[in-house]
Amino acid sequence: MYFGKIFLTILFVFYGTTSARNECLLNVSVPDISFNQANVSWSYNCNPNSLLSFKIYYDHVEYKACDQETNLIKKHKKKRKKIGSLKRSTIIEDLEPYSLYKFEVTAITKGENPTVESLTAEKVTEESLPQVLLKDLTEKEQADPDRITYKWEAPASQDCDNYNSELGYIFYKINGSSDWNKDYFKEDNLSVSTTDLTISSLLPFSLYHLHLYVTNSQGQFNTDTVLQVEQRTGPGHPHQPRNLTVASSLTAYSLQWVTPHPPTGHLAGYKIRWKQSNDAAESDWEVSDHLTVDEVSCSDSLARTACYQVEGLESYKNFSFQVMAFNKAVSGGSPWSDTAFNLDTETDSDNSMYMVVMVVIMVTVVVLLLLLVGYIMHRCNIRNRLKGFKRTMTDDYSFRPIIRDSESRLSNVSRVSQPRKAATAAASSSSPTIIAVNNSNLHSPGSSSPSSDVEPRNLLPSLNRSSLNRRSCLDPLPPVPGKEEPVYDEIRRPDTQPLDEDNYLTPNPVRVASVESLDEEGYLRPNFHRFQLVDTKSPDKESLPPIPIVSYSSQDMLETGHK
Repeated sequence: MYFGKIFLTILFVFYGTTSARNECLLNVSVPDISFNQANVSWSYNCNPNSLLSFKIYYDHVEYKACDQETNLIKKHKKKRKKIGSLKRSTIIEDLEPYSLYKFEVTAITKGENPTVESLTAEKVTEESLPQVLLKDLTEKEQADPDRITYKWEAPASQDCDNYNSELGYIFYKINGSSDWNKDYFKEDNLSVSTTDLTISSLLPFSLYHLHLYVTNSQGQFNTDTVLQVEQRTGPGHPHQPRNLTVASSLTAYSLQWVTPHPPTGHLAGYKIRWKQSNDAAESDWEVSDHLTVDEVSCSDSLARTACYQVEGLESYKNFSFQVMAFNKAVSGGSPWSDTAFNLDTETDSDNSMYMVVMVVIMVTVVVLLLLLVGYIMHRCNIRNRLKGFKRTMTDDYSFRPIIRDSESRLSNVSRVSQPRKAATAAASSSSPTIIAVNNSNLHSPGSSSPSSDVEPRNLLPSLNRSSLNRRSCLDPLPPVPGKEEPVYDEIRRPDTQPLDEDNYLTPNPVRVASVESLDEEGYLRPNFHRFQLVDTKSPDKESLPPIPIVSYSSQDMLETGHK
């Protein structure tokens, strides 16, 4: 060890005498550098086999965030690193952010008389996130119920080695941490020199959590370096007690209510007041003594519920009650609760039973009425179905002719009506309906034109249908609604043309367009030759070939088949 130190001393002596001439070591530089690392490179132009090693010295010169006086006080680290002879670059780690470093590369040769060459380069590391932690100076007890004042100490200049950059501003965010104010949130920026912050419009007796960060010039900050302060606002007047109810008995009045929520301080107690009220006049309020929280606790330990019994009042009287709450360290109490009236337990029970009986009676009456109406409707429906539809008079419509001057037809109808009456009499003896036919109205080919007499319809429904007073398909149709059915004149028919011996119409030369269209026997000639047929399917629209004449007689077909 001793000899090693002697060798280094001699080496430095040679280094001091030979550092002026650099013939082999050239181009020392720092091409890449971050906030905590640097890449140092160089070149060596001589025989590398003659090299013993390279040594890298990197010295911290100053903190760029500190002034000159503070840098003189600060301790600056000096380190070195040994590199093999074959390497021409190396990575230096564990550097301080935003600091000036001097990098020195030394080349040491082999042999009895080693030579030392050295070159230096300076570089500033990049900025990083500040590591400044503010000091809390906030008062633990806050007197105001709606605001909090936070205090802290500004970043000290002696801590500039932890700035790691040029400081930007102080970023804060605050949020509610009680169960009833978790929706509250606020954030903003403050100057680095600011040392206090007042937040107003807060809820009394509620917790609020503050986060303070110191940022760099780009607004970035380290989430791990944060000042956290949780502070509670001061107490205030309590909220109004809610849901006050009163139940009376022979000896006391039992009161129950919901305690104020959310809490605005530590509850100190309650006061109760009451007065007698009637239709004539109202008395003054009487106030109880201060009641502690223990005195109004409920026996069944209901959450956020208080109970108390007021004794010494006249029973079965109408009283009104109200409750007021008080907090510790707060002068004055809450607003009086809503007024509650005493309820006679026995009277209330009787009233409830009376209401139940009345409801049952009303429901029973309604059900009976509905059943009665349904029964009546059912009976009416059955009666209408058995009765059938109302029959209409059809004599005038059925026997009245619709053609003028047809007295003969009326006589025919009268003749027909005689057999119909006979049929009616037969129908009454359970015989089938017989429809009479007037043979004089039948027409033969050799007779004159058919008669236009009106045939009356069958007006005799079946016996069973008639007995049941129901309509059927055999009943006559009702008259046409609206105006009376019109009466038409009889159509004048021309005289009948004469027939030949075969009972066919004879040719009438008068109605023929020309005599040339008749043949020798007086019948119409065929006129197929008058029209020129055209083939519409042909693009040239050529004429169709004539239709060949073919005989369809049985003799011709036999001869053709024989051939």
